[in-house]
Amino acid sequence: MHLRTTRRTKRVLTATATSVASATLLLGFLAPVAGAAAPATAHPGRHAAVQPGLLPALNGTGTLNPAVSSQGQGTPSLAVQYTANPADANTWVCLVPKGQPCNSTNYNRTAWNWARSASGTASLDTSTLPVGNYDIYLVNGLQSDNSYTVWAGPSSLAVTPPTGTVSIPTSVIVQGTKPTSVQYTASPANSRNWICTVPKGQTCTPSSYDRTAWDWATAASGTRSIDTGSLAPGDYDVYLVNGLQSDNTYTLVGGPSRLTVLPQGQTVPMADPAIAGGTLALGLGAFYLIRRRSNATSADR
Repeated sequence: MHLRTTRRTKRVLTATATSVASATLLLGFLAPVAGAAAPATAHPGRHAAVQPGLLPALNGTGTLNPAVSSQGQGTPSLAVQYTANPADANTWVCLVPKGQPCNSTNYNRTAWNWARSASGTASLDTSTLPVGNYDIYLVNGLQSDNSYTVWAGPSSLAVTPPTGTVSIPTSVIVQGTKPTSVQYTASPANSRNWICTVPKGQTCTPSSYDRTAWDWATAASGTRSIDTGSLAPGDYDVYLVNGLQSDNTYTLVGGPSRLTVLPQGQTVPMADPAIAGGTLALGLGAFYLIRRRSNATSADR
């Protein structure tokens, strides 16, 4: 019995060894030989990539036509029309600081997009571009040694500081008044614009701005209501700003506009209608003049 089991075991081991040897021989034809060149692809760059990097470069020609040559900081996007000959999967639109090449160090990691068709429109995310001047190229490929081929460009783009205004129709209030309306304009409109209220002379840092008297101001113009009910008596500056980084940096868009909070029990001074947005503490003489002006206006009607 033991002898029969031993012979059967030897036969199984011999068959297994033969199968392994056959498999090894077969895999030897399929596996690449160490040091041998990898097989060439059917066409350069016919593979997906998250962003340009280690892409073969191909010679070609093309054109670029950005929608604008200048836009305000914070503009969400820039449309760039292009043509490319030949159409290739590794063709892309590159944006760099003016005078810089489109290498892996310089090209903007958000303001770029593929341009893989023979013609089309590439949308670049320009929302975070700092103020400055930029060059836009149509390029193909990007090797590990930063080599690529330029098919078109450069086209120029200037990113300018944003502009805006802030005004407060009722600029003098009594403590506890809420809400207070703030009118604003912004160019360009930006989803990160907001109204900031700080004590007079201070900046809109996390330690300074009031956590209730603020609101988003994301349109090109509008009116927002800020909660001024908890503001202590005093003078405040109201700004339109964009963003607020961890290092307390932000972009000033408009303002300041002055807001005065009076102690409870005081009366808000009468405003002279001839002074837009202004407020006067009136004496008897000024009050008499305004009464006369008001009566004359009523008589004319």
